[in-house]
Order: sequence, then structure tokens, then C-alpha cells
Amino acid sequence: EYILDPLLFENKKFHLRPVLLYHKKDNKTVEGYLFNKILLAHAKKDYIKDDFKNIDIHDSHFRSTSRRLFFPNAFENVLTEKQIDNLINQINIIGKYIIGSLDVECYKESKYCYEILGVDIIITKDLQ
Repeated sequence: EYILDPLLFENKKFHLRPVLLYHKKDNKTVEGYLFNKILLAHAKKDYIKDDFKNIDIHDSHFRSTSRRLFFPNAFENVLTEKQIDNLINQINIIGKYIIGSLDVECYKESKYCYEILGVDIIITKDLQ
């Protein structure tokens, strides 16, 4: 489903890419970690709710992002601290769900195994 009312960054559609580390010990204990710096990628052109085939408006990529951006730093003067904390909490919930859903098998000769995952997230105007 296409999100028609995304939260915008500098008038552009964007997505966040949190990076998760999945860690399993002795094929039993599972732990997950969310990296503190969350990458932000935006579209090339300002968002308009039209011309949906125009990838410069509707596709957010790192190659079209004007500079290296991270969440939450890029939103410190845009969102309140409470709003940022709420979004980080939602991202943590998504991360825990993903980590809990995985069942990675370690190699027999390995006591530990790891998996690094990138998750693309679009935030709606109502901060969901």
C-alpha cells in the first residue's frame, strides 16, 4: 500500500534505515541490537501527492540524498524531544519483532553467529 501522507524532510519524501544486529549464542540465546545512528535517505525532488510514476518525487534513495543524514539528529529542530522518543520507541518495537521472528542456525563449529539487517521505514505525518 502506498503511503499518501508521509512525514517530509525538507519537503521531500524520505525513509529511515535502522540497522539491526542479530546475535545468537550456542544456537540458543538470541540478542538484538539497534545501531544508534539511523540512516536517512530522501527523494531528489519535493513531494507532491501526484505524478506517482515520477521516481524523483516518490523514490527515496541514498544516491538522491543531498548529504549524509542521520535520525534523530536531522530532526532536532523539527520534532520535539517527546516526538523523537516516540519514534525511537516504535523503531525499537519493530526491531524486537524482527529479531524475535528470526531463527538463524549457526554453523556447527561456531559458538556464535551474527546477522546484520537493514530495515526501511517510512513515517506518516501523524508520526506512525
